[in-house]
Formats: sequence, C-alpha cells, structure tokens
Amino acid sequence: LKPDDVYAREVLRAVLARDSTRSEGIVAVTEVPRLPGEAVIDLRDPAHRRYLGGGWSYTEAWGTWGTGDASEVVFSLDGVADGSLIVRATAPSRPDQPQDMSVFLNDRFLVRWTFTRPAWAWETFRVRAPASAFRRGANRLTFRYACSAPATQEDRRPVAVAFERIALGPP
Repeated sequence: LKPDDVYAREVLRAVLARDSTRSEGIVAVTEVPRLPGEAVIDLRDPAHRRYLGGGWSYTEAWGTWGTGDASEVVFSLDGVADGSLIVRATAPSRPDQPQDMSVFLNDRFLVRWTFTRPAWAWETFRVRAPASAFRRGANRLTFRYACSAPATQEDRRPVAVAFERIALGPP
C-alpha cells in the first residue's frame, strides 16, 4: 500500500475486522482477495467468505444473512470495465415495513432495490456497474438495509437480507 492510499487502507481494515471475528482459528488474511472480472460469489460456499467484510452472519446451506444496517463485500480487480452486478436474495416478510436495499460500489450509489416477494421467494436483481465505479486494486461493494430485526424469538441475530449469490458479469 502507498502511504496516501486511504481508500485501500479502509478496505484492508474491513478485511482485518472480518478476519478478527472468526473463531475457527483461521489465520487473518492481510490482502484483499482477487476476483476475476466475471465471477460469482456463492454465499452458500464457506470458501467464498474471504470476500465478505463486516455485516454478515455465518454461512448456511441456502446462503448467508446480511445483518445489521449494512454488509460489505471486498475484492481486488486487475482491470476495470463496464459490467453488471447481479444479486440473488430474499428478505423477511414484514408487512409494516418492506425491505429496501441500497447498493454502493466504492461509495458510489448504484441503485435501490425493494423486495416485493414473500419471504424465501428468491429475487434476482441486476444493475449496470460502469467502469468509472470500479477501481484497479481494492474495491468495496456495500449493501445498506432499510431495516433489520431478530430472525426469530430464539435467534436474535439482526437479519436484513438473505443472499444466495453476488455476481459480476458483462454489461
């Protein structure tokens, strides 16, 4: 890292925070993981947790909960080009407050999505991600949620959105 690369330091700080919360004896990762230009982050696969910053629960068979107010995905790219972001997710049904999710790439607002289907009815969202929003090297994708609440009376995790996969693809 260059001494003046504040953004890269923020992303690295998110990676270190993620790794410091692991209780499985995993050695902390000090690099932002590289992602191919077109790739799928499968949130059902524990091996893909290396891309997750703060705001995520543990991996389950169906995927991973985004928790709290926001969740971050961190990754590194060799080059930048126009592309698209595709997310497959669902949100708990809350008749009094539908779930909205705002999406940011490197702090640049991309889109706000509203979940309209009942809980566990997966939705696929897609948005154009211009080359100008990506950075060569460290990148941060942030999902900000309108609301989160305990999953159940017994499970007090503040869940917001259930994610199955996040993909970068062609425009």
